[in-house]
This record gives sequence, structure tokens and C-alpha cells, in this order.
Amino acid sequence: MAHPTKAGRGADLYIPPDTGRGRKTAIEMAIRRKAILYTRYLNYSAQFGTAGETVVRESLGDALKFGYTSININQLFGEVKKVGATALQGALDSGAWLSTIDPITALPRQTHAVLIEVKNRRLTLYPRHAEVHQLLHKAAVVRNANVQLPVIPLLVCRRAHDRLFWMAKDLGFHVAETRRQFLTLPPKTETRLLDEIRTELALHDLTLITPASRPRIEAVFQERLPKLGPATAERWALAGSTLTPYYAALRKETLKPWERNISLARLRTAAEIALDQAGVENPVLAWALEEDAEPDLLDSV
Repeated sequence: MAHPTKAGRGADLYIPPDTGRGRKTAIEMAIRRKAILYTRYLNYSAQFGTAGETVVRESLGDALKFGYTSININQLFGEVKKVGATALQGALDSGAWLSTIDPITALPRQTHAVLIEVKNRRLTLYPRHAEVHQLLHKAAVVRNANVQLPVIPLLVCRRAHDRLFWMAKDLGFHVAETRRQFLTLPPKTETRLLDEIRTELALHDLTLITPASRPRIEAVFQERLPKLGPATAERWALAGSTLTPYYAALRKETLKPWERNISLARLRTAAEIALDQAGVENPVLAWALEEDAEPDLLDSV
């Protein structure tokens, strides 16, 4: 049920139906306390997007010696509105050129466009979520407008379901799961207020960014992408980038649940055909039901 707080905001709480045997007062006190803490968390959430993007951009800055430069000419890593002459439908949170090095000759081998979206939310992302397809649509548009350009779509999120990793393997994009939710606090906020949220709401992965503490996700840029990036870009060119209309449909946040399920099933069918034509053996494809699955099953995904 929705519980109003003194600050005027509402918090949705699960409340035990059994309030008898002297439990009513204790439950009401717990409700008030949880509502206050959750409303405080919601107030802090206004900083989540910026905090996540900051971690990614500073991690890129630390990885310069691994072959990264900003897509934005003469600027630091930041929001990307166009790649070359290709304008995007909504800016990317970050973007970088990655020059990979040949391990035998130690010479630059190829330059890849790393296109990045950051979803610093508590939501565990699945293949059906619009946030995933916002990135994939932008990356497909860039690749199709620049057919000689190797593209590595990178989705950075707090948590991702296994199905999303399966989808990424099939289509050719990379998912970086931070297992942390980054945030900054409003000015003059005591850190004990954040500690209360961590402890009493069990949000232990909340990770504070301060001038003295600057979290990073070094392994993504310094180890994984230099190693896995070329193969990811190749799969994206062969399969993932050919499915633009399906991403365009699924990136719409207004889709009803059953429409989204059916659209994802159609993407799976098209992906199966694209992977077969590309000669990819044993794709996973279990990240979505087949297009002709029963509607009631589709609604349960």
C-alpha cells in the first residue's frame, strides 16, 4: 500500500495483513520508519544517473593507456550526440574510440567505436526492457551508417539477468554488471543518513562518490573490452546490427507488457535467421520465447 510521509511523498510498502495480538503498534512504527527511509532514498535517486555516468567517464579516463580516446573531438569523455556524421536519436551517455593492439607485432590493429549507455538503477535488466534497446537501436544506426566501422555496444548496469548476457553473446554487445549502485549526496548531508538506508533497508550496495572516494570499474575498460571487443564487434556487424526495426519497436517505453513480449519474440526469430545466415553455430536463443509461443506464456515472461 502507499504510505504518505511528512515530506509529502508516498512510499509503496508491503504490510503484513495480520495486525492482531499486540502487533499493530509495532507494525505502524515500522511502517513509518521504512517510509521515511525509502522516501529519503528516492530523494537521493535524483543523483543516480549522474553518479553512474561519472564512474564510467572517470574509468575511461584512467584507461587512456589501453587505447581509448574520446569520440567527442577535443573534449573529455562525456555525452555523445553524434558519431561522425551520424546523429543519434537520444544521446549516448559516453563513447570512446578503442584502438586494439596486435599481441604479436605490438602495432595498432583496428579502431573500434565503443558506444555506452549507463543504467545505474536498482532494476535487474532483462532482454525485454526498453533501456536495453535504446542502446542497441543507437548502435545499429551507427553501424549501418558506417559499414566499415567496428562497433562495440556497451551496457553498464547494476544488475543484469542471465538472459541478458545470453542475448549479448548472440547479438554482439557487451554487458558490464557493476553489482553496485553509485550515488552522490546533496550538499551538507550527513553520511549517517545514508548508513541508515544501507542498514535498515538492506541496500548494502549503495556506493558513495565523494572527492576522497572515486569508485571505478577498471576491469571493463582495461581488461575485458581490449580482449573481447574485436569478437563482439564482429558479431554485432554480422547479426546484431541487422535487427534495427526490432530495437526501434522495443525501445518505446509505452509498449504494453503483452506487446513487448511479442516484439521480443519476433526479435528472437529474426535473430535466429540472422545468426544462421552469418554461419554462427549453436546460438543460445533462450533469452526469449519463440514467436509462436502461446500468448499466456508470453505474458508470464
